[in-house]
Amino acid sequence: MRVGVIGAGGRMGREVCRMVSSDPGLELVAAVDPELAGIDLRQVTGTDADGLQVEGHLEALTRAEAEVAVDFRSEERRVGKEGRSR
Repeated sequence: MRVGVIGAGGRMGREVCRMVSSDPGLELVAAVDPELAGIDLRQVTGTDADGLQVEGHLEALTRAEAEVAVDFRSEERRVGKEGRSR
């Protein structure tokens, strides 16, 4: 299964990336975190992530053809200042 992780730079997001990367039945295809965009995921997670770079926008999930997305953004990052989801 092709997996994308939103909030990949946070504590839980990093752990999910590590777990997905180590599971032979899963393929980590996208990691999204606007604050870390452009950084090699290996630097963020400390695991071999096949050269994935952290992306800054959710469109990365579509480009990577992720079949499932795991969202570990904090509440304030999910909801904008006006109270709408981003």
